[in-house]
Amino acid sequence: MYRLLTISLILCLIVISNNSLMAQDETELIELAHEMYNFGDKQGAMEIYLQALEINPDKPIANLMAGICYLATADKAKAIPLLEKIYPVEQQVIEELFYFVEFPDDVYDLWEETDYILYLIGEAYQFDYQFDTAIVYYQRYKQDIVDKEVKRKKGYKENTLELLFNKIDRRIYECNNGKEFVEFPIGVIIQNVGKDVNSSYSEYVPLVSADQSKLIFTSRREGSTGGRMYIDNQYYEDIYISHKDGHRWTPAHNIGSNINTDLHDACIGLSPDGSQLFVYNTSNGGDIYTSALEDNNWTVPKSFYKPINSKFLEASASITADGNTLYFTSTRPDYKDLDIYMSVKDQYGIWSEPVNLGTKINTEYDDDAPFILSDNVTLTFSSKGHKGMGGYDIFRTTLNEDSSWSEPVNMGFPINTTGDDVYMVFSGDGSTGYFSSVRESGFGDQDIYKVTLPRMMSVSESGEEGGLLDYISTYDVKKKKSLDSKVLKEVLAGAPQTKTSNLPAEFREADLDRDNYISTEEIFNIIDAFFEDETDFTVDRIYALIDYFFEQ
Repeated sequence: MYRLLTISLILCLIVISNNSLMAQDETELIELAHEMYNFGDKQGAMEIYLQALEINPDKPIANLMAGICYLATADKAKAIPLLEKIYPVEQQVIEELFYFVEFPDDVYDLWEETDYILYLIGEAYQFDYQFDTAIVYYQRYKQDIVDKEVKRKKGYKENTLELLFNKIDRRIYECNNGKEFVEFPIGVIIQNVGKDVNSSYSEYVPLVSADQSKLIFTSRREGSTGGRMYIDNQYYEDIYISHKDGHRWTPAHNIGSNINTDLHDACIGLSPDGSQLFVYNTSNGGDIYTSALEDNNWTVPKSFYKPINSKFLEASASITADGNTLYFTSTRPDYKDLDIYMSVKDQYGIWSEPVNLGTKINTEYDDDAPFILSDNVTLTFSSKGHKGMGGYDIFRTTLNEDSSWSEPVNMGFPINTTGDDVYMVFSGDGSTGYFSSVRESGFGDQDIYKVTLPRMMSVSESGEEGGLLDYISTYDVKKKKSLDSKVLKEVLAGAPQTKTSNLPAEFREADLDRDNYISTEEIFNIIDAFFEDETDFTVDRIYALIDYFFEQ
């Protein structure tokens, strides 16, 4: 830790003064960036690599490593020019990688025997929604492996090349899915929940009570308990809570010392009534713990009942409203990928032996973050498998009368993106969801977002749902405009008008005809003007106006 803090201090001194920066030799900066990368601080390393490039824009190793670091951030597309600039990678650069940068052994092998940079460029284009170009690079990489007749090195597993080809084919499959999803986006309203909850740091795993009165989440923000940083130069995780005040969330605060410690503390589930909180504990390989809300205070978490916890990793949990069925994830029985399991509590309070949900739900990849909706038959979860478009995608399935599960359906774009979209939870009526994602509209790294579904996508009392493609949104990938005029009109249809005096002054200019009332028709006109670039109203401002409108 002392070494890490020393590096952080050096970084601060470099950033403080341009004069200090220019006094640094590019080689010294690159060596410092390598060390930070090896410690796990990819964001900090990237900043130093970029500073080295200000001195020498043509330095191959700095371009390469800055590009690799960008692929680990929200600005993945910025890796494209850096990586393309140095293709093909010279042998001396690869030798420098081997000597100074710590990669997993299998990645070293890829650099040594293949043009691995082709794969990385493909990833960058995929993250930037340039799917056709990404496919070209993936196919070039696959052909490169064939052309070079890459043989299994000594110590390779028998199926190493087969796994590599499967990995490339999976990326191509995701790109083709992405083309389909972006062409036919679903009509939803996605809003960042705001700066009272999100910060310039990471916020994730949102948990909301059924009545949406409280929101609990995990953050790695400044001011965490103990104020310490982990080896990746980010603050330890703490759990925070916010309450609904009208249509806004109150400023989030630390949930309390009974739950948060000086080390990592993360929330993973919440009972629908908001009285039982599930938290992750690193003991025993990673276990599920629970805390109860008693007299407005959360109790010290205790280990959940056997046989839920095991010697394997248990990572997420969701419990039904009656408290009798638990869905959770675990790496049992072989420490490999996460699968979703179910356990039922009997009349004596004994939990049954967990049952794997089966191959229709669980894939060869990680399947995580299950959430059972209030109808007790609709389950959402995140997966790196199934028909996804990159990273974790959020899927939806329903429990049939014969206890089988329906084929999981991708919840579509723009809920899902080419990055990780995970931890979707819903309000009691299923009309509003919350999830964490890395998006350009965010305040920092991961942020928490709210998604409003059209009525025919919400869960009815019978558990039936409307088609996921019933609405076509007007989302434009390049303009990053996610406002959906067609769905907003559907949501607003039939809503009464409201007096301008009921709204904050900043929204009163929405009274286009100056009759002291704002009608749905006037909001429609603002939405239409937005897409014609003829209004000063931004996406967030329009959403805020609609929020106020419905509060009246």
